[in-house]
Amino acid sequence: SISQAAAKAEQLPEHFRHLPASSSHNMTDVVKTRDRWGSSSSFLLAGMGAAIGLGNFWRFPRIVAKYGGGEWFVAYFLALFLLGIPMLLCELSVGQKFQRACFDAFASVNGRFKGIGIAAAFTSMVIAMYYMPIIAWSMVYFVYSFQTTESGDLLWGADPAGFLFGPQVMHLSSGPNEIGGLAPWPSIGIILGWIITAACIYKGTKSMSYVVWITVPLPIICLIILLIRAATLEGAAEGVRYYGEGSAEGSLNSIDAWTSAVGQILFSIGLGFGIMPAYASYNDRRANVVRDTLLIAIVNMLVSILSGFVVFATLGNMAVKQGLTMEEIVPLNSSVGLAFVVFPAALNTFPVGKNAFSVVFFIMIFTLGLDSAFAIVEAVAAIVKDVMPKSWREEFVAPGLCFIACICGFLFTSRGGLYYLDIIDHYMEWCLMIVVFCEAIAVGWFYTSTGKMLPLKEQNADFQMMAKTLIRSENYFVVNTFIWMVKIVSPVLLGFLILASFVTDGISGYGGYTDQWLWLGRIFYIIVLGILFAGNFVPYTPSVEPNDEEDVKASTSA
Repeated sequence: SISQAAAKAEQLPEHFRHLPASSSHNMTDVVKTRDRWGSSSSFLLAGMGAAIGLGNFWRFPRIVAKYGGGEWFVAYFLALFLLGIPMLLCELSVGQKFQRACFDAFASVNGRFKGIGIAAAFTSMVIAMYYMPIIAWSMVYFVYSFQTTESGDLLWGADPAGFLFGPQVMHLSSGPNEIGGLAPWPSIGIILGWIITAACIYKGTKSMSYVVWITVPLPIICLIILLIRAATLEGAAEGVRYYGEGSAEGSLNSIDAWTSAVGQILFSIGLGFGIMPAYASYNDRRANVVRDTLLIAIVNMLVSILSGFVVFATLGNMAVKQGLTMEEIVPLNSSVGLAFVVFPAALNTFPVGKNAFSVVFFIMIFTLGLDSAFAIVEAVAAIVKDVMPKSWREEFVAPGLCFIACICGFLFTSRGGLYYLDIIDHYMEWCLMIVVFCEAIAVGWFYTSTGKMLPLKEQNADFQMMAKTLIRSENYFVVNTFIWMVKIVSPVLLGFLILASFVTDGISGYGGYTDQWLWLGRIFYIIVLGILFAGNFVPYTPSVEPNDEEDVKASTSA
């Protein structure tokens, strides 16, 4: 009714009820012109594709084994339910409600947090720059998978490490002090990879709505094929047992174990990248965001667990064939070693079909990485499109970002590139934690009906009303769980881990690198902190704010 609509309008933030007189924008125009997913299924597939990436296959199984197997799942599931799902719901809700990408969306939550979108874009583009060389390695291995030696082995044969680090792929130098020239095949690979990425997102959601129907199911199909094959191998049961029990050094008493669980959730689900707000901004404002959140998070979790079964069943066979223990096989400190040394070596031990299964494996790695790459670029492109003048050609934004990332990414295809990738990847985990921490503070404490932080008693009642409109739910349990997780649990958990990580890094460093090289990674979280602070002073108002009448219609019809 009209009276109900009026009441709903009064609950909206004051700065939404009265748009600036100078604003010439209208929400109706935005709804008509903004890109839209071809269907809700396309959005869900895109969201799952953004979440399911390289981290599910090459990072998750290694961390499970390193930190105690089944014991580490306690930390993982706590991180998932206390941080992952609530903050995924937060990011999707903010993007969907404000119909804007990460920068404008969080600036609309509260103007003090304009830096969140910029920091997320910066962090995600850096990650994309070193993800693409990994995709390039998979392309090189894909080509080599069609060839065999005279003895019938795959080309990497009995020395997969020498093959990866040698002239056939990386041409790795002796250390980070020796940058060397560019490794030819990975360098060609990242050029091709960025061309493919630009083609996938050239027309935004129009092209992505079709692409995700290939790139998301394909790696899952490949994973299932590999699982069926691995389950039939001798020693598979021993590998799965190790997957559940882990290594002797694993323990939840280590702060690293908890940090790795949170880092896995952030990387795997895609929190802090700016992807989820951008994807949700192309969704209908009345979509069931709680349902979408649960589906994306649960499918992502299942793929991670399934990947572990594939990896360890296969490595169990390799251990039996070579007469080694699982501790001697599994590279606890190297995801690159797992995906490009140990697993290829295991593929070479297959009695039949080693070429075919190698092709399937590297197609899976390629598509997992590709989904992540074009999701990141589209998220950053969405931010640029939101703020750039209308006279600019939008179709050039994504290719332009791909070109910049390609040029910068050549650092990681140099002979010293693996060292730089390892260092920077370690500190990107920190950057994501900082960005998500700020997102929780912005929504949990500064998203109020007045646009200002209120006294605690008033703030709690006010945010309960605001949360209902944000996540589009009246369910008491859902709303109050969201409030507690976003206001209290997520910020406290992230704040503690960020501080603990700083202390641990200051004491023990990382990976045996000298302090001067660790600053190559540390500089990135310093830049992120600077962006978050400086964003408060950016003289910018979101170009489009939610129209109160449109918001009321959406709320009353839900």
